[in-house]
Amino acid sequence: MDAKPFKEIVAEQMQHKNLTLEKMATSTGIAERHLRALLEAKAKELPAAPYVRGYIGRIAELLELNGNDLWRLYKQEVGAPSSGAHDRLPVNRYALKNISRRFIAISVVALLLVIYVGFNAARLFGTPRLTIVNPVIDDFVTTSDTLTITGTVDPGDSLMIGGEAVLVDPDGQFHNDYKLQLGLNQVEFVAKRLLGKQVKVIRRVIYQPKI
Repeated sequence: MDAKPFKEIVAEQMQHKNLTLEKMATSTGIAERHLRALLEAKAKELPAAPYVRGYIGRIAELLELNGNDLWRLYKQEVGAPSSGAHDRLPVNRYALKNISRRFIAISVVALLLVIYVGFNAARLFGTPRLTIVNPVIDDFVTTSDTLTITGTVDPGDSLMIGGEAVLVDPDGQFHNDYKLQLGLNQVEFVAKRLLGKQVKVIRRVIYQPKI
């Protein structure tokens, strides 16, 4: 390749092959503005050095020139920087940005949590249902010092009788023996939902032993 300027060599070959900037842009896939910046030595209007070298290689192939020689000539005239750690390729603003795996995992967990809470809102935040089968009424009189208490709550709700936690079956049924004091006893039932309200019921039970 003779010692002509980069612009002159490219312009001569374009004329020889009857090529305009528009035709070159179509044939090489290089934006017309970048082709013009190359010919006018406007390096600041061009992307990083690796892309510029690729552009010149495509131009050389189209114009039947030596790509390495054309690249060296361009660097001598313009002083194009070599590829380095700080070179950045042009960003496609329409492309999806890189998303970290951690962010994706957190997003998935958050979505699943929202779905779970949505489907279980009533079970988590609602009001418990407490049914006392025995004693079914207030002022229940018994001659035994032990009262067998039975009833149901919603599965998953906690239950306390007389201030003590009571085991509830998976189907919500409970069965508990309660020790009575002589005379009037006030038995307190408290059912509580995990993140919701609680329901309190008091049954009066009278223990009158046989004489």
